[in-house]
Amino acid sequence: KTRRDKMDWALQLKDHANSLYHNQKFREAAKVYTDCLVALDFGETEEESRETQVMLQLPVTTNLAACMIEQGSYARCIELCNIAVGIDPRCVRALYRRGVAHYRRHEHEEARADFESAQQSMKCFPASSGSEQTAYDDMDRRMTVYLNYIRRKKAEHKQMFAKAFQASHYDDKPDWQQKMDPSPLPSDSDEDLEPPAAGIFSCCSRRATRKKLV
Repeated sequence: KTRRDKMDWALQLKDHANSLYHNQKFREAAKVYTDCLVALDFGETEEESRETQVMLQLPVTTNLAACMIEQGSYARCIELCNIAVGIDPRCVRALYRRGVAHYRRHEHEEARADFESAQQSMKCFPASSGSEQTAYDDMDRRMTVYLNYIRRKKAEHKQMFAKAFQASHYDDKPDWQQKMDPSPLPSDSDEDLEPPAAGIFSCCSRRATRKKLV
């Protein structure tokens, strides 16, 4: 087979995996995405290698990362997004999904950095189509909620430490440590992120994420 034949076959695999993902068959989709990545032909020239990266490796890797989020494999999601960001440091989907993985691992500073980078990329490099803009709007809405939560918790912890420092001068056994237990992360379902819009967006974060496959 020629390299072009292999590219066409890999694109068909990607489309098949996308269909599996949209039907909530996440494990099956992940396997097909992985098969696609293993079979990539990067050619013999720098131009051919770049074409394969942009047309296949980048979208397949970010889509596989979405599968990892659905399966709760956040560490693997981060690894995949690192690869994607290595190909395109401005890749909004990779930055967003890596941020979500960090967020769900309670790694707030890493999540904040990724969300802010993704939002900056959306401002500097506008969407190229209406469907992509819709996906960007949904991701931006979610990231704004995540960032507000992260910033609020950081401010609360800072205030708590300040009170603890003051209390330490007057009380040998302050009870502030008991108050520092991390509160549970808010649900990132559409109902909890934006209740009035629950009917506009999909009914859960999984379905909203599936819209963003490429």
